[in-house]
Amino acid sequence: MLKDYLKKRNLSLYHLAKVSAVPYSTVNDLANNRVFAENCKAGVIRRIAAALQISMEELLNICDETTPVETDHGSVNARIFARNKIYYVEFSYDGKTYKKELCSLNRDCAFFVNDFAAWEIDDLISRKELEVVMDELSHHA
Repeated sequence: MLKDYLKKRNLSLYHLAKVSAVPYSTVNDLANNRVFAENCKAGVIRRIAAALQISMEELLNICDETTPVETDHGSVNARIFARNKIYYVEFSYDGKTYKKELCSLNRDCAFFVNDFAAWEIDDLISRKELEVVMDELSHHA
C-alpha cells in the first residue's frame, strides 16, 4: 500500500502532494484506498511516480499490494480493488482464492470498503468452518 511505502521512507502525504503537484485530497484518497491507482489519470500516476523516483508500474504495484484485513478470524491478507465501478475483495483461505463483490464504487462506500471486506471474509470463513463441522457430524451419524 502507498501509505506503508511512504511511512517506511518517512514521507508524509502532504510532502508527496506538494512535490508531485497532485492535490492532497487525491494523494490521501489514493493512500487510503478510497481511490485506486488504476482508476487515476495517467498524468496523476506519472507525477506521483516521478516524485517518488520510481516507475509508474512500480507505483501501480505498490498501490495494488495486498493489505491485512482485520476480521473476527484474525488478520487475513486481502487485495481490495475496483473494476467496472464495483469494489471487490480477493483473498485466500484454506488453499483457495476467493473474489467477492463488495459494493458500488462511490465516495460513500470508499470509507467503509475495508469493513465490507472484513464482513465478507468473515462470512465466507464462518460458512466454510460450518461446512467442515456439518461434514464431520454427518460422518459420525
